[in-house]
Amino acid sequence: CQDAPKGQATLVHCKGGFGRSVLMACCHLIAEFDLPGAALLGWVRIVRPGAIVTPQQEHFLCALRGASDLEKRLQVGEIATAKCGCVVS
Repeated sequence: CQDAPKGQATLVHCKGGFGRSVLMACCHLIAEFDLPGAALLGWVRIVRPGAIVTPQQEHFLCALRGASDLEKRLQVGEIATAKCGCVVS
């Protein structure tokens, strides 16, 4: 969340903690550090085995080549945003 203090940890969680929350955290990392989604997919599956559980989540993440791709999806309304700027679905 963009309102979170810099240098502070942020907890992101969904019911299971493997799909939506990991995808949300990846979107934050892409926006913050301009990382490609495919590279993040490999990393999160190492640090969180079983992460990104559906083919749709995997396809979405791998289609993001960086922050500009994420920004484009936000602009065309493919992703809804909360007032604080967090991505929600």
